[in-house]
Amino acid sequence: MKAFSLAKKSIFKTFDPNLFQALLPSYVVLIIFSFFSSSQTWSHLKKIQQNPTNYDLTADYWALTLLGSLAGLIFTVLVFSALDDVEKRNIFKFPKPKYLSAKALKVLMVSIISNIFIVLGLILFIIPGIFLSKRYIYVINVAVEERLGIFESMKRSKELSKKNGWSTYVSLVLLLIPIYAISFPIMLTTYPQFSPSASFFPFFISQVVTGYIFSIPFFSALFYGYNHAKVLSSKESAN
Repeated sequence: MKAFSLAKKSIFKTFDPNLFQALLPSYVVLIIFSFFSSSQTWSHLKKIQQNPTNYDLTADYWALTLLGSLAGLIFTVLVFSALDDVEKRNIFKFPKPKYLSAKALKVLMVSIISNIFIVLGLILFIIPGIFLSKRYIYVINVAVEERLGIFESMKRSKELSKKNGWSTYVSLVLLLIPIYAISFPIMLTTYPQFSPSASFFPFFISQVVTGYIFSIPFFSALFYGYNHAKVLSSKESAN
């Protein structure tokens, strides 16, 4: 699958009513959690606006950031599971908490380890980091779908990325360009550090809407790229 076609398919997937219906209950729960965390984050942002040079981020800010990251990991697992069920025309069922938490923890660990390698590669004149990020582009998919360990997931991603890794990588870049182009002016108008007249509810609503619209194409590109790589790998093994 070519990069442009993959990016186009991933964008249209954002507006798939079946996917939206499958994810709606869990996303509503995340919105409720986000309302609480965003209200606390907003108070910190206002204080930073008032005193940008001498404000120290407190422990509760970092705790909220950590909880937000964990919620994002859980949503990542749910998105991949929902995409799989929608593609197979199955009814999406919310995973059991124990099963969901185990997958989210595995995604967290494999993301941390692989990102350490990528960051080290970026420090080494950037180019190695690009090659490593392409190599480990499917680690999250492998951790969620194939239930492998951390280093097994990295090895499996390396194998699959040889099939179509650059195509998927370019499609992600193509998706990130409009995402950043749209999110930047939204940030300038809704964040108090950039707009003194900004208020909480526009800030919160923008987070809720862009959180869904911007994340689904990204995860969809990884999902379809990963599945296409598995198909190519199976054909190669059969021959």
